[in-house]
Amino acid sequence: MAPVFGKNFVSDQLMLVFTEADRFVDEVKRNELAEFERLADGGAEVATDDRPPSWHTRLMGYSAPAETLRFRLDLQGFSSERVQSLCIAFFDEELARDTEDDGIDLRDSWPEGQTTYPDGAAVTAALTSRRGQAVIAEVPRDRIIDHERRFLEHQWESLRESFDDPRFALALSLVNTRPATTVTLDLTDLVLGGWMNADDKPHQTPVPGWPPPSPRADPSLSSPRAKVMRGGYAVPSR
Repeated sequence: MAPVFGKNFVSDQLMLVFTEADRFVDEVKRNELAEFERLADGGAEVATDDRPPSWHTRLMGYSAPAETLRFRLDLQGFSSERVQSLCIAFFDEELARDTEDDGIDLRDSWPEGQTTYPDGAAVTAALTSRRGQAVIAEVPRDRIIDHERRFLEHQWESLRESFDDPRFALALSLVNTRPATTVTLDLTDLVLGGWMNADDKPHQTPVPGWPPPSPRADPSLSSPRAKVMRGGYAVPSR
């Protein structure tokens, strides 16, 4: 899954997409971790590097088919069509601003930049492609000067700053994912870092304002133009 949560937390909004049925815990790894911590608490000399490499993935998290997640996101106001439309409009405005305000246009960093990414639709298509998702999921390689990579990384970061609900980024990441592909939110790093316990169920954490009021309680929601989820947009493995 493309990075859609922080290094020491997982967003409550993101967890609205997952359910109890999606949650998994590797009991073998959890028991080994408990024994490791018991020895450490007892004064035994155990180094972090002594933990088996397999512990660093799939100890605890959530998994669901891409088609299922897209359906849930759609119900919450983050349909693939709407997210793509907002992305295209956002990038069109960003690219125009760089040109009109004499800003630094990263497309000028390499010869094919302007022709490869003439508008917001081209940028959106690139970010939703397999290659684009691989670029934003990888740690930046500072020693390698890849101007197109830097351009896409910059566009992705600008998008996430403007549409900061992680469900927006997730919906965009799933646009071209095959329906049967299993998408995994691996929370192992949060468990190993001490920010979360393997027994925690973050999908059950109450989120202020959710669920939204029913149409009867709030007449404004009964309008045909009312959004499925009010306030969803603040402006928002394979």
